[in-house]
Amino acid sequence: MKTFAIGFRGRLLLGAVLPALMIASLLITVFLERYQVDLERLFQERSETIARQIGPAAEYALFSGSHETLRMLAEGARQGDASILSVSVLDRDGRTLARSGPPPRQAVPLTDAQQVMSSQYLTTTAEPIRQSALHLASDGGAWETGAMPSQPAVVGYVLVEISRAELAARQREMVEIALMILMGGFLLATWVSIRIAAGVTRPIAHINAVVARIGRGDLEARVAYDPAEVLAPLEAGINGMAEKIAAAQHDLQDKIAAATAELRQQKEAAEALARVDMLTGLANRRAFDEAALHEIQRAIRYGTPLALVMADLDFFKAINDKYGHHVGDHVLVDFARMLSASVRGVDLAGRWGGEEFIILMPGATLDEAVQAAERMRLAVAAAPTKIDGASCGYTASFGVAALSAQAPTLDALLGRADRALYRAKALGRNRVEVG
Repeated sequence: MKTFAIGFRGRLLLGAVLPALMIASLLITVFLERYQVDLERLFQERSETIARQIGPAAEYALFSGSHETLRMLAEGARQGDASILSVSVLDRDGRTLARSGPPPRQAVPLTDAQQVMSSQYLTTTAEPIRQSALHLASDGGAWETGAMPSQPAVVGYVLVEISRAELAARQREMVEIALMILMGGFLLATWVSIRIAAGVTRPIAHINAVVARIGRGDLEARVAYDPAEVLAPLEAGINGMAEKIAAAQHDLQDKIAAATAELRQQKEAAEALARVDMLTGLANRRAFDEAALHEIQRAIRYGTPLALVMADLDFFKAINDKYGHHVGDHVLVDFARMLSASVRGVDLAGRWGGEEFIILMPGATLDEAVQAAERMRLAVAAAPTKIDGASCGYTASFGVAALSAQAPTLDALLGRADRALYRAKALGRNRVEVG
């Protein structure tokens, strides 16, 4: 009888503890694997987005040779995010032009495509900086648009090195929680099994069925509790274990959801920064193109007018040569501030590239856009930039075009505005022309 009692107790322990332990282990393993995959994917996207957002902003500084601007871009990218160890801007030969933070600890190949290298402790992303698709060049007052190849040339690289410590800490935290849940379930099931009497058989089938339902994911399944039953403590224990597993699963899901939401917000914030010109705070070319296409479609659908203004600072290269690129940057920021203050709330002002800016004016006729451009021109000429107590006067030329029913495309609208701007330059600058 003693051997039978020990054998029954052992079988009961195996029948009650092992299924629950296996089920809990399976559920926790599935959740941990999915959580780690999601964390790794979002971390990778975050690293790529941070590197990608710096490239367009660094292109003009590379072209103009402004190492100070590159350094400011690198410093700005690291601000507010302690996990970014270093940000470096390299020329196309791999020479470091600007860096914020210590030198990268991982060597990443510099190619025409984005390269990502991860180790146990950090992830390094190399993002190529490509030449913009549109450039305006001046030579003694003659301006012409240079045709770019279908694949823009690489003019430099951005290296971003991010610590994986935060990612590893979250993974360890989830593993520790999972082990605690697993150990708690094991101890609870063992304690319940030890207290069960040797001859109990009637509720076993029902209990096994409930455990099987929990194993299939039905965490609301419970044993029918009867205080008069010999297995009443086991029934109560099984129900308590199911509630703890359900509560632990919900808590784990909440933590996963919170961590995923936080990483998603960081990714969205980084993507939003990638749509803003880092120097002036205006919309960059990518953001402007998307908004312009949307507004053109709406203007065609509802038959409303749409105008576009292109502006270019006169003799900007002379400002850089005479005062230095840092003064040139101040002039660009000052001009962007003036544009933002001059346009309507529905208008979109953006930096098109270098010293060229663009304003999209939904609902504005050609005459209204010309009047707005003239006000901007006068405002620029009347308010020189103040830098360290010194005055740096400058002017701007404007080209204006309205959406045409004969060619209602963004390319056509940009082409007419660009030709008008070219004409304003050719006719002496500091004027508004219509295309």
